Amino acid sequence: MDPNAFEDALTKLEYLAQKVDVKTDHGKAELLMRARNLASALLDPYVLFHTKIVVSLVKEKGGDRIDEVAAWLHDIGRAVVDKGHREVGAAWAERWVKKFYITDEEVERILDGIRNHGVNDQPKTKTGKLLKLVDALAVFDPGWATMVVEYNRKWKNSDVGEKLLLKKLPVIKELGNEEEVKWAEGVLEVLGIAH
Repeated sequence: MDPNAFEDALTKLEYLAQKVDVKTDHGKAELLMRARNLASALLDPYVLFHTKIVVSLVKEKGGDRIDEVAAWLHDIGRAVVDKGHREVGAAWAERWVKKFYITDEEVERILDGIRNHGVNDQPKTKTGKLLKLVDALAVFDPGWATMVVEYNRKWKNSDVGEKLLLKKLPVIKELGNEEEVKWAEGVLEVLGIAH
């Protein structure tokens, strides 16, 4: 991402976040609620739907509060930019989460989850690995997958939805279990996508 575009996106995200994040309590208990509120206020409905699925999967897999914060913030950069959203989101989040009374290790887990949830990323923390997996699983949510695939087929005459699912399948094969792989492959079959 161009350095000037990065700085412009970061400035815009800081401005938007400051408009909706008016609380002054920076206690650890506030962090999760405020992360959820920021994501709900700043993300468009499509990305917020995906984010809610990611959060649900984090909870289902036994993630802790820090994992949930990372889930709520993992796509926060998409509020201002699509390409480069992980870098912008992590740079903004690094400034924001350091205001809270959490450990350096917890900050690093959140940032790793935001920075490294892409297909080719190599997360270093348990949070980063969990986020990479559940982000991939979330695109196979039947409601979300159907919406993306059918919308692109019908209105854009495009296979973007199919390509996204096929791009995420190897992540599930790498980090998921056998049941999750079979489930994802079943979603592809229902949608008529050869794999």
